[in-house]
Amino acid sequence: MAKVQSFEVKKNGLLKVMGISFRVKMMDPEIVKQWDLFFKSEYPLTIENLRKKYPIDEPVDYVGLMYGYDPLEESMSYMIGMIMDPQTPDQKEVTNFFLKEGTFINAIIEGKGEVYPQAHDLTIKSIDGTKYRIAEDFWSMEVYTNERFMKAMNKGDGSIVLDYRIPLDLK
Repeated sequence: MAKVQSFEVKKNGLLKVMGISFRVKMMDPEIVKQWDLFFKSEYPLTIENLRKKYPIDEPVDYVGLMYGYDPLEESMSYMIGMIMDPQTPDQKEVTNFFLKEGTFINAIIEGKGEVYPQAHDLTIKSIDGTKYRIAEDFWSMEVYTNERFMKAMNKGDGSIVLDYRIPLDLK
């Protein structure tokens, strides 16, 4: 069973996520295939170079952004990319999504393969008993940090440490 190692409520200014986006069902195996294709393409180099030209305080980590959930189709848009300065120029064939200025929870979820299907619910449970609720302008984001995710992956024992973010509003 995955568990919340820790969580923190943070504030952010206007940010932009840039990457490739596609529609999928929840936990669709297509997501893993798209990550593989992404890293075999020119997109990582393009995004990393832009990030160097337009630096921000966010770490240079890749993200999986989920937005535009359609309950009838049980599908969402999933973007593989990076958090960028909102002034970063748009690029051909790259999707942009703006994260409004606001508050979000960043939960650090630890476990093995169960982390991915459980991260969303565990993060939502972390706000129980706080002065926050899930924001109406909903998105969620997996953050694959060099600091935690890559360190856990390099152990080679199947460990996963994933940062998971959801926007919040005051109750």
